[in-house]
Amino acid sequence: MRILKFEVVKRFARYEQRALLRCSRFAKGSIDVSGGDVVAVRAAAFRGCKRVTSVALPQGIESIACDTFRDCRSLFSLTVPPAVKVIGASALEGCEALTSVALPEGLLEIGPMAFSGCRSLLAVELPASLTTLGSYAFRGCTSLTSAVLPEGLSELRDGLFDGCAALTSVAIPDRVQTIGTATFRGCAALSSVTLPKGVTRIGERAFLGCSSLSELVIPDGVSEVAYAALEGCTGLKSIVCPARLVPVLKAMCPAATVTPSTEKGSNR
Repeated sequence: MRILKFEVVKRFARYEQRALLRCSRFAKGSIDVSGGDVVAVRAAAFRGCKRVTSVALPQGIESIACDTFRDCRSLFSLTVPPAVKVIGASALEGCEALTSVALPEGLLEIGPMAFSGCRSLLAVELPASLTTLGSYAFRGCTSLTSAVLPEGLSELRDGLFDGCAALTSVAIPDRVQTIGTATFRGCAALSSVTLPKGVTRIGERAFLGCSSLSELVIPDGVSEVAYAALEGCTGLKSIVCPARLVPVLKAMCPAATVTPSTEKGSNR
């Protein structure tokens, strides 16, 4: 049986876990679940609804649970309601057609892999209220060209932009202290990046394969550039770094000119 229409009845309170899991028989189009008195949409409620193109969510919900829209491959846009504080792990993972998402001011957390594999997503502007951005949140978003990160972040977690091959620029907030493992791995179009003064560690494979990166200034406070952090950065010609890191970076990037920051005055 093919489901042609889905209507929310009055005083319907919640969509339980996996309520419409893999409902691939929906006619291609939109789902409106904003009616009634819906207060919660549980984990994986719409997972695998491959023909759904858009969803109108209840205005009062405060979270989008993990896996809610995972593998909704035709979903091309989503407006997150203003009361939402948390977007759970893998909430929109695999939404291959998603080109844009509107995130509300007041959002506090985006979970691990929340937008992983959203390969049509072009840009993302994260609200100033955001304080937690999970690992691999945007992994494999191969069309993503730019990202605006909020000042409230203190770390860029593992794999955050892993495989975002079209990403050309990203502004790293001043409060960030750690660049995680594989954070920008495979960002082949990334041509410039400014590391804030407070950064103390650059994780393993953090910039692996960033072949368009031509120069990098590493702040004086960085105590570790981990294994293969800059490996495969074939376009990297100039590195300015603390003197103690010169041997490590010369071995890691033999084609680049590595200059101690003391020779060029105070580092950034």
